[in-house]
Amino acid sequence: MKLLKYYSICSGGKIAEDSRRKCGKKLAKIKPRSESNGGLGLSFGQKISRKFGRVSHCYTQSSFLAHKTGKFHFPEHFFDRKRRNKLLLSSVRVHFESYSEGISLKLAGRKNMAEQQAPDVEMVPASETPPQSQPLAANQVQNEAGGFVWKVDDMERFRRFLVLGSEGGTYYASEKKLGQENAQALLRIIAEGRGPEAVKIIVEYSTQGRTAKQDPIILSLAMCARSSHLETKRAAYAAINQVLRIPTHLFTFVEICETLSKPKSTGWGRAHRKAIQKWYTGKKPRGLAVAVTKYKQRNGWSHRDLFRLCHVKPQDPAIQFIVKYVIKGFDAVQPDAAAPGVGQDITSVCTFLKGVEDAKTMTEDQLVQAIKEHGLVREHIPTNHLNSRQVSCVCMC
Repeated sequence: MKLLKYYSICSGGKIAEDSRRKCGKKLAKIKPRSESNGGLGLSFGQKISRKFGRVSHCYTQSSFLAHKTGKFHFPEHFFDRKRRNKLLLSSVRVHFESYSEGISLKLAGRKNMAEQQAPDVEMVPASETPPQSQPLAANQVQNEAGGFVWKVDDMERFRRFLVLGSEGGTYYASEKKLGQENAQALLRIIAEGRGPEAVKIIVEYSTQGRTAKQDPIILSLAMCARSSHLETKRAAYAAINQVLRIPTHLFTFVEICETLSKPKSTGWGRAHRKAIQKWYTGKKPRGLAVAVTKYKQRNGWSHRDLFRLCHVKPQDPAIQFIVKYVIKGFDAVQPDAAAPGVGQDITSVCTFLKGVEDAKTMTEDQLVQAIKEHGLVREHIPTNHLNSRQVSCVCMC
């Protein structure tokens, strides 16, 4: 309707005439003209372009010239009323026709969408509007709130569980009930032989950071690892290093696996022990040294407990050095680091571990220097220095 209104107005040439009269009055009041006319030219061009799009190339060109040179420039035929109205009418006619054509296509598309109907959905007549407590289609199910919705498949529910979890429950379902339903959906997926596909989704969501918390990821991976489906179990243990990136994740995984295995077994079978061994032996010596000193224990589990249960036997001398440090302490490994013919990895690890141990008794200035030299993190800093401004600034740098 707005376009029709502008079309009728332009037929009399009132827009161009009024604009010329207003511009003339403003140009007479403003001094000097060279400093202020550019704004008038730009405003006039904007007014034309906003109402009609590209109505006339000459008007947008005058706005461009005004913006660049700071002077308002009317085209030569601007004051030719017949030619000006002819240009306006032809441009508005083109836009009106394209607008009408677009409306027709949109209406036709809506009509086609209304006529299309899913073959497996039996919809009620459009004249009847059922309440929320009644199904809209025959294949709808009732949710916890009492309304009827379309049921999602188990794989889609599993994806939602990985992202949203079940912590705190919802307004209509408790946390325990929601968690049980999500776990049952994953068990049905594994029973159908789609466990490897579920493990692939777990790895994808975890490595891409698509979840706010890792708890649903770790729980799902533990359920796949403790399943009786051989391919799912292999895929789950093969993905441990990708999903369980820090010891906190590893401790949580071990705890869940033990809980799921009781009371039939302890959960420390051969496949489980080898997977935990590979998590430790597959890391670089310096990275493992940082991990065992930064995350010493979580959820009642420590690295010493896992070494004892998984029977870790590393082949790398540097990894052996770290395992001995975790079990017996730094005093027991110092002679090994001072022995002749020691590799560079052991020397580097020993220097880092010595910095971690010495940081427990350092002053503030010494601690700042140790952070810069050894790359210590916040977990390596004693409690009495955590509120130090100087130490906090160095840790954040």
